Amino acid sequence: MRAIFWKFCLVGLTGLILSGCCSNVTTDPREGGLAGGVCGTTTGAYDRRLAALGARAGSLQSANAGLQARLASTNREATSLAQEITAKRRQLAAVQSELDKLQRLASEKETLRAEITGLKAEARAREARIMQIEKGMRSAANDRIREDARRQAEGVPVDDLLKRIRDIRAEAQ
Repeated sequence: MRAIFWKFCLVGLTGLILSGCCSNVTTDPREGGLAGGVCGTTTGAYDRRLAALGARAGSLQSANAGLQARLASTNREATSLAQEITAKRRQLAAVQSELDKLQRLASEKETLRAEITGLKAEARAREARIMQIEKGMRSAANDRIREDARRQAEGVPVDDLLKRIRDIRAEAQ
């Protein structure tokens, strides 16, 4: 039993000596070496540091899980937006096709409008020619009526005059 007592005393004394050395040594095991490790273990600083790092790791894991969920949600949203963009592009293509069709129709409309304007001008010119012809015919008819009236006034019957003109033409042939 005495041997056990001396062993406990030796361990206790070693711990006491080492804890006295802890006053100038860091408790960070990466920097303090053996003395820092023993000091950190005996003072409980190492356990506190482990608990703090464990809590921080848990917090980081929780944040990571939240970020993973957010990433998955963002990816779903991106997929949805990509599908919406594809649908909008299809709609845009349909609208562009319709716009092209309307532009062709507008061009055809202008061509037809120009053709109609040309046809109207041509119709007006024809109408003017017809009016001139009708005026000439009326004028010729009026001239003939006047000539017939003048000849009757002179006493030369129109029928005899026409007969004489026919005879002259027949002889000339």
